[in-house]
Amino acid sequence: MSLATLHAQVSGVLNELPEGSESLSRLLRVHDTLTGTIEELRAMIESLRSPRDLIEPDDVLADVLHAAVRDAGITAAVVSVRIGHDILVQRPVAAEVRRIVTGAVTNANRHAHATTIEVHLSREGRQAIVSMADDGIGMADRTTADAVSSAAGGAVGSAGGAVGVAGAPASPTRGAHFGVDVMRLRTAAIGGRLEIRSAPGCGTEVLLRWPEPAT
Repeated sequence: MSLATLHAQVSGVLNELPEGSESLSRLLRVHDTLTGTIEELRAMIESLRSPRDLIEPDDVLADVLHAAVRDAGITAAVVSVRIGHDILVQRPVAAEVRRIVTGAVTNANRHAHATTIEVHLSREGRQAIVSMADDGIGMADRTTADAVSSAAGGAVGSAGGAVGVAGAPASPTRGAHFGVDVMRLRTAAIGGRLEIRSAPGCGTEVLLRWPEPAT
């Protein structure tokens, strides 16, 4: 189910709930979150259609790491970053890469109970690659299989895209499913692909790929 469809369904249910009820209050918060996320993604997609500046990957990955540590409150895990190649990244793309990596690192720490997390930037042909590997508890094969697909399309509400959360629990919560939808949209919007390699007890590796800009 796309975010746009979920937003429409939530809007319909809101009209059926009695005013002042706890259910209405909770659903309003969900509705507001969905609205904000969709508006943010639309603005991001529009910015990708406009001329963009280029920034150095070292700065991008430093921001990604700092955001991950700050947002996840990582204290037990050791996080390392390696820069394999100099890769220019467009600013709107860098912003989405940062959010995707932050989500993966956050889940590796919060759900997989990882003690080490490695983030590595490399290049393969004309593709930039960020890999995120952890030594956590891994996740179920079914979740991994469902998570791997090629990105397609860039519109909000698109069913295409590659999704995945590093170290997600074997039985994801509703909140985790919502996060996967957002990651699918972010990955598809930059024309990328997100792959997950994991098994229970064997840690998780998340590979984020996206095309480099033409020079």
